[in-house]
Amino acid sequence: MNNKILILGGGFGLYGYLPAALQTNWQVTTLSRYKQFIESRTELSGFMDRINFIAEENIDPNSYGGIVIARTPLQQFEFIQECPSFTGHFFLEKPLGQTPSSTSELLDTLQSRNSTFSVAYLFQYQEWYREVVSKKTSGSKLLIDWKIPLSTIPSWKDTQESGGGILAYFGVHLLSLAIELKHDVDSLRITYAPDSLVIRSIVSPLELEIKLSRGKDSEFTVSISGDNCNYFWNAESPFGIKPTRGTPDPRIPALVEYLSGWRTQINQSESIARERKILEFKQTIFSV
Repeated sequence: MNNKILILGGGFGLYGYLPAALQTNWQVTTLSRYKQFIESRTELSGFMDRINFIAEENIDPNSYGGIVIARTPLQQFEFIQECPSFTGHFFLEKPLGQTPSSTSELLDTLQSRNSTFSVAYLFQYQEWYREVVSKKTSGSKLLIDWKIPLSTIPSWKDTQESGGGILAYFGVHLLSLAIELKHDVDSLRITYAPDSLVIRSIVSPLELEIKLSRGKDSEFTVSISGDNCNYFWNAESPFGIKPTRGTPDPRIPALVEYLSGWRTQINQSESIARERKILEFKQTIFSV
């Protein structure tokens, strides 16, 4: 397989995907306009001689076996629509589209082209997530409480109209978990507000309650309790610690696993089915 990968998107695309791709033996190309950013970050500057740079107008998508799109939902949508002949693998970010209708349209496009893609639900590579999934038939009670600090700098990730918000950007990770625990729309009760989200199961061997809230604090807690099992996990974030400038991003180990193992973990039909279920959840919540 072509092991060349194109990384599009500053920020997480560079301090997350870029070092992870280099660790998994991808030949990395990114945009020339990111050079100054990479050189300014002590945790990235040592990679300069291992990165190929290209101007965006010179990109030929078919030169790459994989393309990472770590951009806004609108930019992600537009880039994919402009690559009708791409035969490699798209590494996409959630949400896929800015709105439910654009998400549905993008899924139709990917399906009609038979494009392979995966979405970076990185929680699945965490210890606590694997513990939860292992207990899904245990008859236990699961509580997840995620406190998310409000952003100090305005971002599309906080704006529902741009595809962000507590549900579409943050809660979607846990909707994906609910699907892995074999839930559908009828088996959950979801309470949604701009700064809070509560997901409770009404039918499951694993009693489920998930709480998300926005505020000053940053904390992530997982608790499983039952007759035959007890488990507790607590940290600043779902990845343990929060990212800090100047140090490797704590999500890199998950990205390494994701970028090195995607071929054996999911196929196109499974990707489409999961995203359509998540879209159904979101459409149901927004219509309430």
